[in-house]
Amino acid sequence: MKKIVLFLLFSLSCITLLNAQTNMSTTPAASMLFKNMKTKLSVAEKNEIARLSKLLLSKDKKRFMIEEDADPNYRVSAYPVDMNKDGKEEIFILENSGYFGQAGAQVRLYIKDASGKYQVVLDDTGIPGILTTMAGGYPELQIGGPGFEQPIYRFNGKMYTFYKKIKDGSIKKIMDVEETSKLYQGTVK
Repeated sequence: MKKIVLFLLFSLSCITLLNAQTNMSTTPAASMLFKNMKTKLSVAEKNEIARLSKLLLSKDKKRFMIEEDADPNYRVSAYPVDMNKDGKEEIFILENSGYFGQAGAQVRLYIKDASGKYQVVLDDTGIPGILTTMAGGYPELQIGGPGFEQPIYRFNGKMYTFYKKIKDGSIKKIMDVEETSKLYQGTVK
């Protein structure tokens, strides 16, 4: 009898937790960030990434803005990918604005840690590219920009860190983050 009662209590708590997650709504920032996007992210994960990104919404909640500045050229895009093919999405967020000039965009990459929470593992400025060479279970990244040398970043198990600089154009196989995300989203049901 005691086992049945414990089982029923456990079942009831699982149903309550599931209902709480189902009834959770997407925050305005998460709704805008992941609008018109195919992703496996739960509502809670979308909200978590939006919170971590610290993006500010305009008062009318129709666009993102930099601090209180109303830069009309400011654009924020999220790109889900599965770079290591483990079934868990990594999320690139790119912020484009005149503030970044010819350097590209503010690039942030979010990856789930061992506890299942998303963490910022890369925060840099440039034009991101995904390489075919691997380190730490993830592909190396090039964060390009103007100049004759480009930095390469490697995943060390927790963060992407600077690995080396390479001569501009010396890597032949670089995948664009936006195109990689479009291909990935085509596989999401």
